[in-house]
Amino acid sequence: RRKHQEPKSHATTTSNAADVEPLLLYQRDVGRNTLPRIFLWGSTFHSLYWLWYVTDFIPTVNASPIDSMHVSPTIGLAGLTIAVIFNVATISYPLRLLSELKLDDTTNEFLIKTHSLPFMKLPKSSASAKRFPVEDVCLDMRNSESQRLLTIGSFATGGFEGHVGVAIQGVYFPYLLGIGPAYEIKEDKLMMKSLVNENFLLSGSSKKKQQEEEEVGGRGDHLPRRRSGGGKKKGKRRRNRW
Repeated sequence: RRKHQEPKSHATTTSNAADVEPLLLYQRDVGRNTLPRIFLWGSTFHSLYWLWYVTDFIPTVNASPIDSMHVSPTIGLAGLTIAVIFNVATISYPLRLLSELKLDDTTNEFLIKTHSLPFMKLPKSSASAKRFPVEDVCLDMRNSESQRLLTIGSFATGGFEGHVGVAIQGVYFPYLLGIGPAYEIKEDKLMMKSLVNENFLLSGSSKKKQQEEEEVGGRGDHLPRRRSGGGKKKGKRRRNRW
């Protein structure tokens, strides 16, 4: 006898959609993290040295009865300040540098992974990825490298190498996308299309202004642009005589 097949429930369909693996757009080669790792460890050791110099070495030397051996505490504080600033920069760099970028078609979201400290390894757990809506993510056009990348029109071709900013709505500091070898870019065209979002604006006020302009008459070049009144009352339009 032919067995009766029960129809699939909505929960089963939803679970199957959740099991779909997000599409990998970019993955940084861990071999390129050697130099940033050296800077990170070196700056940490440098900060610890100056901390010892200020808290232990200078007080010990200045306790000597020989005045010619005394060291000014200003020198130690200046060295410690510079070392700490450099150390903060080397720590912040891996935390903002993208190690992996994925696109989830089921939820229309980007999955962004950075690097873990202190070894700058790629987090294996998918729970460590941060999710952002696609419409809230775009290349940071304040970065000159991003503008140069747009003229090339490709991440993988054209010989572009450098760092471009990835701005996210509601996040003050942009993430960094380090473009290197072409094999790190898995989906070049899709990555370029999804990151170049024309509707993305950094500030909510500018987004509101864009919506008002679209309601009035669109943003086409063939239409005259609306002039801002600067808070003054609008006057009557003059009719053209021709």
